Amino acid sequence: MATLDKTQAKQPNRAAFVNGMKAVRDVHFEHADGRLIHEIGSEAETKAFEEFTQFAGEHPVFKRASPFWRLACLRARKFDMGRALQLLTNYYEWCDEYGIHTRTYHKDELFKQLVERGVAVTFGNKDKTGRYILTLRPSRNNPAIFSPRYTITNIHAAIECLLRHYPEAQARGVVFVCDLSGYTIKHMDSRIPREVFTAFSKRIPVRFGGVYVLNPPFFMRMVFPIVRAFMSEKMKERMKLISNGYGQLREFVAEDQLPTFMNGSYPTDVDARIELIKQMQEENEYAEVDSALSSHTQSAVSLSTESLADSGRLSTYSEASDASSQGSARPAVQKKRVAMLAAALDDGDEDLDDIGHVAIV
Repeated sequence: MATLDKTQAKQPNRAAFVNGMKAVRDVHFEHADGRLIHEIGSEAETKAFEEFTQFAGEHPVFKRASPFWRLACLRARKFDMGRALQLLTNYYEWCDEYGIHTRTYHKDELFKQLVERGVAVTFGNKDKTGRYILTLRPSRNNPAIFSPRYTITNIHAAIECLLRHYPEAQARGVVFVCDLSGYTIKHMDSRIPREVFTAFSKRIPVRFGGVYVLNPPFFMRMVFPIVRAFMSEKMKERMKLISNGYGQLREFVAEDQLPTFMNGSYPTDVDARIELIKQMQEENEYAEVDSALSSHTQSAVSLSTESLADSGRLSTYSEASDASSQGSARPAVQKKRVAMLAAALDDGDEDLDDIGHVAIV
């Protein structure tokens, strides 16, 4: 049984709803047009990344950040180095504030339940403009148990999984398909849209393509005009209300890109999706340990784009279930690395050379 997150799960009152909608009005999005500035992995992109590295120099957040998030921020800001560095700083400050990297499948039961409920999911499908789809199913959430910060952490995990396995989503952008099937008054939490919109406008390195609001119940169709009144004109253009079921969604998403649970033919392997999130978070913990090692000595193992790829990260969702057994030894190895790091720090770093030889399996 889930434990109530007492610090965050209190339901907002009417005044909080109004304030939340006003906050949404002030949000500015980096809108996605589905076009790439540089082809993913091209020589031009590699050169731009090298220039970004020189531009950032000894910036503390840049040094802390993994190569993946550095490049994600550069792509999300269309290779504007100053704005990319600011986004990278915003992202890591936001992660620290929200505990994004501390709420994981293995460590947090509430987060685990949200992942298994499938509140926020990505499978690699796209709309007709080429933007990748994040599917939200709010009726699977319970605001009385799961705070907005748990919900946003779940969305972040789904987005990160998408960006790592479909890198062009960083440039082409992401659209939300918010399926309100089964949604009732008890599922409403006005804080969640505010948290989501703020995160995507200033913190998460992905370009926002729009929202398809699908199957809204009657009371939501009544509320929707009020919500629209607080939106910018650009946001109004990018929010589509789809009241006539999954068939109407085909106007924006081809049948072969609609998931099977929306009467489409796009394959969805729920178990593989969960396995990918588990493995991704394990590897993120590796990155944190290696970052701590490299910050204390240059002889420690440093992460590069190539080493991340070689560590066993999967390239497609379909490979996840086949590779699950290969990741079973990782937690034990990581614990050994953490223990060795702690001992090395206590002993004045003299054992750090040995830590670099603990292999990733």
